[in-house]
Amino acid sequence: MNYDTQSTVVRSRESALQTNKLLRNTYVLLAMTLGFSALTAGVSMVF
Repeated sequence: MNYDTQSTVVRSRESALQTNKLLRNTYVLLAMTLGFSALTAGVSMVF
């Protein structure tokens, strides 16, 4: 029974780490998109 509890905790931790990685990647992509949009808007104002 103790092994099942440890296994569940390890899986929960791995799941949390994967979720954190997914959220980090999502926000990085969002930041890149926002940066590209700002750069494009800046270039369009110049020309």
